[in-house]
Amino acid sequence: PAPQIHATGTEAAAGDNSLIIVSGAIKGSQTMQGNQTLQGGGSTIAVRGRTSGLVVPFTAPGAPARLTEPTANSSNLWLAGSNTHITGLGIVGYGEGTEHGVEIGSDESNVFLTNLDVSWIGASGIHAADRNQSSIMDVNTALVGEDGVSVNANNTIVIAVVSITDALYNGIDIGSRNQATIRDVDIRNAGISGINIEYDNVDIVVDRVSITDAGSVGIFVHNDNTGSISIRHTEIAGAGVSGIYIGNANEDITIANVSIADVDESGIYIGEDNTVDIVGTSIAN
Repeated sequence: PAPQIHATGTEAAAGDNSLIIVSGAIKGSQTMQGNQTLQGGGSTIAVRGRTSGLVVPFTAPGAPARLTEPTANSSNLWLAGSNTHITGLGIVGYGEGTEHGVEIGSDESNVFLTNLDVSWIGASGIHAADRNQSSIMDVNTALVGEDGVSVNANNTIVIAVVSITDALYNGIDIGSRNQATIRDVDIRNAGISGINIEYDNVDIVVDRVSITDAGSVGIFVHNDNTGSISIRHTEIAGAGVSGIYIGNANEDITIANVSIADVDESGIYIGEDNTVDIVGTSIAN
């Protein structure tokens, strides 16, 4: 059958409080408005009865869904509003250009990305601009031209149960003034760093993360992070320079129960004017 989008909600045009079900392959760049859920055929979500309050599983009809062939230098999927849930989709780009797989705009809250496979993207698999509140869970990204997940500034974000393979730049890039929780994440073959934490971030937690074969650094903490950065229960196996690289003037870094192996230079490099606690951590080459 031909690919199709079914919308149910307040309006057939998929306005507020709409569930949009995608079946098969949809070509071209797409935009999601706020207060909408986009669900791929065959995937399951939990829904709550409006009057009963009961929570039950709902499996969308139709074939597995895939968003493909975005408009040149445009993201496959642009999220333009708050209260948005994207789930159960494959997202495939051209492997070149400046498009992101999923692009979260600015000033958006209650954004959930779940059960996605994102690949062959010219820029980042998932990119969040500024001042968003979002969660990325049960997502795979592979073969992206920049970062697996990139976060600009002033975001509150959870990245959990995520697999990132073959990102040309960083597995995860955290910009500035962000609050981020990164847990149960597997990162392989990042071209530069597994996780890149830039400057002036508020609160960063890295927990139960595996980083394998980073081109330069497993986890790179840049300069002037005044908030807490906690790296714990994490394994780094293979890095071209350092397992963990800490720049200058970071005020509160904890490294606990971390295993670092097979790095070409330093297991942990610490620059100037940092406050760092290291406990229960092993380094082996």
